[in-house]
Amino acid sequence: MTEQQIRKVALFFFYAIGDNPLSTEFTENCLLQLQKLQKKDPDFEFDYHLVKECFAIWKKYKANKETYFKKAVSKYQTHPEKVEEAGVVKVEQLDLAAWHEFTNKSQDDEHLLVIWSKILLISDMQVARALGITEGTLRYRLGKALSVLGKALIPSQKSRGIYGAP
Repeated sequence: MTEQQIRKVALFFFYAIGDNPLSTEFTENCLLQLQKLQKKDPDFEFDYHLVKECFAIWKKYKANKETYFKKAVSKYQTHPEKVEEAGVVKVEQLDLAAWHEFTNKSQDDEHLLVIWSKILLISDMQVARALGITEGTLRYRLGKALSVLGKALIPSQKSRGIYGAP
C-alpha cells in the first residue's frame, strides 16, 4: 500500500471521527482489512474498497459511539503513554469549528460524502458503487451537504473578518 493510500484512510477517520485515539485505531483496522482484500483480489480497486471498508467501520462506530468512546477514554487515561504510541497529534492551528458544526447539522452520512468526494477526491462513480446508490443520488446528497457546509462556513468567515462573507 502506498503512502498516499494510507494517508487517505487516516484523513477519512480524522474528518469523520475527529483527532482522537479512536481515529488512529480505526485507521489501523481499516488498513489491515484493505491489505487482506488486496492480497485476495488481483483486480483490487483501492478507492472502491476504501469507501466500503471505511463506511462499515464508521457505521459500527456510530451505532456504538458511547461504548467506543468510554473504552478509548479508559484506555488512554490509565495509560497516557499510549496516546503517544497511537500517533495522536494535537492540531492546534487548524480551526475545525465550521467542520464540527457541519457534521452536527448534516443528515446521516452526508458529511462522509464530502470527505470522500471533495477531500479525498474519490470519483463519484466509485463512491456511489461502494455505497450501493446511483451517481445521481450521490450528487444530490453531496449538493445538499455542500450547502450545509457553506452555511456553516459563513459565520466562521465573518468572525475572522474575511471580506465578502455575506
